[in-house]
Amino acid sequence: MFNLKALALLAMIFFAQYSAAYPNYIGFSYQSCLTCHYNPFGNGPLTDYGRAVSATAISDDKWSKPYLTKEELSEISGFMLGKVKNDYVKPHANYRGLYLKTGLGEETTEARWINMMANVGAVIRPTKNDNLFGVISIGYAPTPVNNSDSDESNYRSREHYIGYRLNKNHGFYAGMMDKVFGLRIPDHNSFSRTLTELTMNDGAHSLLYHFTNQSFDIGVQYFIGNLEQEDDIRPSGITGQIEYSLNNMNRLGASLLTQSNSYYSKTMYSAHLRSGIDKGSSIMAELGMISKEFTSGRSVDSTYLFLQNHMLLSKGLFSILTFEYYKPDSEVENKIIKIGPAIQYFPFNGVELRADVYNLKSISSENYSDDTWTFAGQVHLWL
Repeated sequence: MFNLKALALLAMIFFAQYSAAYPNYIGFSYQSCLTCHYNPFGNGPLTDYGRAVSATAISDDKWSKPYLTKEELSEISGFMLGKVKNDYVKPHANYRGLYLKTGLGEETTEARWINMMANVGAVIRPTKNDNLFGVISIGYAPTPVNNSDSDESNYRSREHYIGYRLNKNHGFYAGMMDKVFGLRIPDHNSFSRTLTELTMNDGAHSLLYHFTNQSFDIGVQYFIGNLEQEDDIRPSGITGQIEYSLNNMNRLGASLLTQSNSYYSKTMYSAHLRSGIDKGSSIMAELGMISKEFTSGRSVDSTYLFLQNHMLLSKGLFSILTFEYYKPDSEVENKIIKIGPAIQYFPFNGVELRADVYNLKSISSENYSDDTWTFAGQVHLWL
């Protein structure tokens, strides 16, 4: 049986992402992450176009509408809300804090504020265009709640890599970056992120090739793990992903990853769907399987399912409903179900507010656990 409170708390620690451009925005007809991000599979700093989209299409404009046009909002979507310039260096900064209250309705309820992320970095463009660039981001990471005695530094490089776009179809990237696999959602507390070890602290030194055209996005990535880790625990391997556009509002994708270290080898498969269902609204789904084989000879096969809708209520304001299913071992009748609503609001460019309530339940062949309720309130600021 799982310690549900510990699982919920640990998961929330990883609820972080760099910017306000999420894969849910296929509802705005943004299919490819390369449209708004320097990383072709999302996450990390936004391009000038991505900043303009965040300022004009995503964020609420009722506070600025009496004073600024969309064109003027776009012009001041640069660093520190300054004018966008074709500079050699484009700095960026992010902060995300979380108010977490576990055990809602219980005598043992606990509340705390967590500084989840504080990053500074820059995109360096030696040719003043986005065909050749370098990305660096250094940030704060809290000590894991399940390893309070860790001597690992709370400050680390989130990513540092060089990107080169040969042309509009082909790109090559080298350095420390996220692994390409599945939906790169901002919900790092989801099973599809934590159990696959694809949270914001699981980047790897790697080589990535990316191909894109009107219908496809394809990525193949060879990685040798995070070189800051000890050799025996550092996983190396290869991963790949393909996404296909049925039309400008519907995308199908599949991923495969295999990696190993001194203690185990792991192979993961996933299939996913992103679908716009109305202007600004979307649904996403990911089904994945994880096969893990330890050097002792023991093997474990697990399955997860992620479902989420993202509904536009008014400009800048969204409702979210997430359902997740996780079966830790295919040979054991035990599963975990998580479901919860959320409200997400972008009052103006550079600010995201989000409030989530989660119900977590573990079910086995022997008994059912009591429901565990958790509240998470987030503040996300970026410059």
